[in-house]
Amino acid sequence: ASGDLARVTALRAGAGKVTIATIASAAMPMGIAFPACAVVALPATDGGEIAPESADLLIPEMALHDAVIFGPAMIDQDSVDALLAAILPALPPEMFLILDAFALRSATDHVQAIADRAGHIVLTPHEGELAAMLGIERDAVVRDPLAALEIAADRFGVAVMVKGATSHLMANDVCLSYAGGGLGLAI
Repeated sequence: ASGDLARVTALRAGAGKVTIATIASAAMPMGIAFPACAVVALPATDGGEIAPESADLLIPEMALHDAVIFGPAMIDQDSVDALLAAILPALPPEMFLILDAFALRSATDHVQAIADRAGHIVLTPHEGELAAMLGIERDAVVRDPLAALEIAADRFGVAVMVKGATSHLMANDVCLSYAGGGLGLAI
């Protein structure tokens, strides 16, 4: 569901071109469900996740775009880790990368590579993901999301948005907050 939300949001926000990279067995259904999107079919692991060797196909495809959302709808941590390790150093320097969902769990293993792309990466954790990224309890983030956000922004050196009933975005020592919308969008 989070992958579907990312695709629909990109289209509705005005992205001129949206490409979905997915496992080959899901490519046809994705193309039917999202006819306005291009679909790239990738090899799958035995568990049905995008295979790590897909990086060789993903990197040239990603280079054709201005921004990439990486992580939604992915569920195998080892595959996500391997793909993120391969794509981070290979992306064009001007490309924007949004890390969400399972990619956030991998972010802690790639702090320097993420910091090296500081002006072009945004991390988008909800409170539980932010807590896991920082190695603290979720309740600590709920009690003081701004303190946790500041730690994450400092640690990773990039823009970080913690999603919750009130969402906060910190970039370059500036914090913006948004209390509109609903908590259901933050899950």
